[in-house]
Amino acid sequence: MTDVRLYLVKPTADDEQAVWEYRATCDIPAGSQDIPGSCRLREAASFAAWFARVEQIADASRTPEGHVAATTYLAKHVEDGRLIGTIQIRHGLTPHLLEFGGHIGYSVAPRERGHGYGTEMLGLALDKCAEMGISPVLVTCKKPNVASAKVIQANGGKLENEVQEGEFTVQRYWIGDV
Repeated sequence: MTDVRLYLVKPTADDEQAVWEYRATCDIPAGSQDIPGSCRLREAASFAAWFARVEQIADASRTPEGHVAATTYLAKHVEDGRLIGTIQIRHGLTPHLLEFGGHIGYSVAPRERGHGYGTEMLGLALDKCAEMGISPVLVTCKKPNVASAKVIQANGGKLENEVQEGEFTVQRYWIGDV
């Protein structure tokens, strides 16, 4: 990628309106419980509740039992600061994440899809993973999500295998030396 169009930033209280508008426009993909990479944004009763969860799960000492610490970022456009997507980096893997979820989940606003933003977002998140010492990185997607598979492959993802999660086939990609 030659031109940097996006940057990742942790959400703040100043992002309430943009995040809530993003929440209203995003769809939940088949087989998902919420907007991928959003720290359960759709189920949050309020921005304050969501923001508290984002901060809680980022702190390993406050992460709920059975979960791993995770950092949630907003992907914003460098020109105007508009919210393009959300991306979450999980600092470790539970058995379920190792099988189905991976280290990174992400979503791009429907109006922003088709412009290569997902590829750029994942690349920026991989830089963050390197800074955190997370390598190799596991990224997964449901098999029908061809766009996400292309994003992962464009960032060096190598398909390890496909596994069944209920009625869905999950593709498991590793990025970095395994």
